[in-house]
Amino acid sequence: MYGLARLLNFKPEQTIELADEMSFFQTPAITVDQSLEATLATRPEMKVLAARGEALPGLIRG
Repeated sequence: MYGLARLLNFKPEQTIELADEMSFFQTPAITVDQSLEATLATRPEMKVLAARGEALPGLIRG
């Protein structure tokens, strides 16, 4: 509350009353598998590694 009062430039003796309930927003549940799947599909460095892995068998058989 101190930081909010400072941010809004309230006087130190002024009382702040919040109208809404103080709560943190709910984040959706995500599994490790979903996280890894999203990472493998979207991260550029993971795409490069996947492309190298696909090209490697062709280079070895040559």
